[in-house]
Amino acid sequence: MINLVDATSLLQDINSGLTTPKQLVLDAITKIESTNQRLNTTAEILRTDAEIQLNHLPTGELSGLPISIKECYAIKGKTIRSGSMRMKPINCKEDSEVVKKLKNAGAVIVARGNTSEFLLGRETDNLIYGTTNNCINPALTAGGSSGGDASLVGSHCVSFGIGTDLGGSCRYPAAFNGIVGFKPASGQIDKTGIFPKAENEFIESMNSPGILTRSVRDARLVYNVLGDKHLNSNTDISNANFFSSNNFKVKIKDESISKALNESINFLKTKTASYEDMDIPESGSLMTDWNLLIFGGFTDKIYEWSVTENGSKLSFIKELFNRLLKKQTISNEIFSILLPFNMLKPSTSKLEKLITKVQDLRTKYYSQLGSNGVLILPTLGSLAPEHNKFRTEINKPGVIEIITPISFCNVLNLSSITIPVWKYQKDKLSSPPAIQLITKPGNEELLLNTAESLESHFQQ
Repeated sequence: MINLVDATSLLQDINSGLTTPKQLVLDAITKIESTNQRLNTTAEILRTDAEIQLNHLPTGELSGLPISIKECYAIKGKTIRSGSMRMKPINCKEDSEVVKKLKNAGAVIVARGNTSEFLLGRETDNLIYGTTNNCINPALTAGGSSGGDASLVGSHCVSFGIGTDLGGSCRYPAAFNGIVGFKPASGQIDKTGIFPKAENEFIESMNSPGILTRSVRDARLVYNVLGDKHLNSNTDISNANFFSSNNFKVKIKDESISKALNESINFLKTKTASYEDMDIPESGSLMTDWNLLIFGGFTDKIYEWSVTENGSKLSFIKELFNRLLKKQTISNEIFSILLPFNMLKPSTSKLEKLITKVQDLRTKYYSQLGSNGVLILPTLGSLAPEHNKFRTEINKPGVIEIITPISFCNVLNLSSITIPVWKYQKDKLSSPPAIQLITKPGNEELLLNTAESLESHFQQ
């Protein structure tokens, strides 16, 4: 399956007079409304707001494009509930910086994408807005926590979506819904006005806004509006140093992923200046490090966010009793992690030692990648599974080897992009395998150029 109707082509249609911003926006809203019963993608459809935006549409790089943005981004006059029945709604007095830039560039926000509770789940469901379904096959998970926006993009309801990525929240859903997911290194897109934010700055450095599109060129288009620098397009990647890893600790559960990875490696070997095997002995332990950093940064936050407006605090025992009475107040995923969060939360001294260790590993791998290095890995070792199966598997104790390539990029603050390989889709009811390209911070231009070259190869 090759998807050529992307945001860039829609802008070309507007400029050539084949369509208008109003037509695109109203058609997008109508499609969201008609598909929402099947996919349940949104926390809110913004028809009135979009119509107001259309009346005052600025001329910009994204002018007239209907888009979605994850519910955790502040939009003036809206509330952020983060899928939680318990959390006090955050009343937004102004737009987040991302929203400001998108509006100034002429993008029209037509929907707020559904998310998992507190953005901490790898499947998109919560007790307020329900479960989001995969756009390829509603029986499958859309991934999390940016699953609402990924399903909106994959179903052509919007031209692109904006999510977040603290532990794969952009790249899981992108892979499962057959679209492109771009996680720039943290700090390259202003995070002001996005919920949540870790108090510890190092832990926050694992977090980044994520861009969800139907093509690599669209990811570049959106980044050039949101990012801290301009990325140019260049099909010549002959100066890149290309890496794969034979000892990366990942379990690949479907042969379609191996086929897509092997063909990608063979193609890039012919296009880049050099090829090396990168030794990554820490690939398994880095997932444990990521978990401990998350436990250290968000255990107390979960309890803080879960204090209701009338002052009721979250109690594991009370919640267990409520669930027996079928009166649960938190999602299954948050409930399932409460005990391990409390048990595994590192002490202050252990957290400091862990941060020093990870800082040293960042220095190590930034040096190995250098100024023009690109590493290729599978995005993860699984295709999109049925609802709840993914959560059950990855919430097991220990290193979960199907997701180690995801956490590797977050804990080391690496820029990464996932692209679908439709050539190896098993059948029409399965998600395609996905390949992930990775660079050190600052090399996003090379990253996207390499991804676009690989994407073009598979579209031929």
